Amino acid sequence: MLKNILFPIKKNEKTGRVLEMARFLKIFDTEKIILLHVGKNNGKERLINLKRIKEALENESYTTELIFRQGHVPARIVRAGIETEASFICLPWKEKNPIRRAIMGNVASDVIRLSNQPVLVYKTAKGFSAANEVNTVLYATGLMSTDIKILNYLTYRGFKAQNLILLHVGERAPDPVAEEDRIKRVHNSMSGIEEKCTLSFEHIEKIEAVAGSVSTQIARKASRKGAGLIIIGKVDKQRPFEKITGSVAESLPEKANCPVLIIPGGYRGIEEKPEEEKTNEKS
Repeated sequence: MLKNILFPIKKNEKTGRVLEMARFLKIFDTEKIILLHVGKNNGKERLINLKRIKEALENESYTTELIFRQGHVPARIVRAGIETEASFICLPWKEKNPIRRAIMGNVASDVIRLSNQPVLVYKTAKGFSAANEVNTVLYATGLMSTDIKILNYLTYRGFKAQNLILLHVGERAPDPVAEEDRIKRVHNSMSGIEEKCTLSFEHIEKIEAVAGSVSTQIARKASRKGAGLIIIGKVDKQRPFEKITGSVAESLPEKANCPVLIIPGGYRGIEEKPEEEKTNEKS
């Protein structure tokens, strides 16, 4: 399920940084790393560095493949992910100042938005050694029917983690009766997820947070709980304001202090009804 990954690298990528990410990938039981360089493949020094990285990964017991593409970087990464049938795409998070990010954008954010495949954005967690097994995983759930897809990753036998934190960030209902109903539905839904994950983790903790920025709440809870990985779904259809500000999945990697795995399948609260139901109610 998570055996093959697509790993875009730059011509001057540091071998040590790549190996750090590669060792982290062992928690997914990954076997093959497909190295992708978007740009011209000529230049002796460039090829030497890329081949050096390839050999270093093979010394870590990975099967490797090196491919080249030219064109728009995010689009070529997404296309290569489809062509190679990669289980997911792994990207290192590149820090930029806010002004430069607003003007030039960010490759990781663009790939998250464009890709229909899972995307792992790698950041070295503060106070966490990437060479070690991840003890705690935080799953930020929108309590949607698409949870079942993400549960396949959480319960995958090759996935190595001991503790699971189930986090739902929702909005408080407008009146006490509706709020009581919302809390009950959230509790029942999270208990259902917990039951399905019981055999896969030693300990499971359920947390519900209300109000505030969803991505900020997720990042904050993950930091306080010492999570070594955050897993979140990505909605297929964005709201109008999300097309301008970006979705939770796009903004979370910047705020988190650990790797983030984004899986197509959506973060949107159960208390929010589908658009067609809202339309029917109005009519």
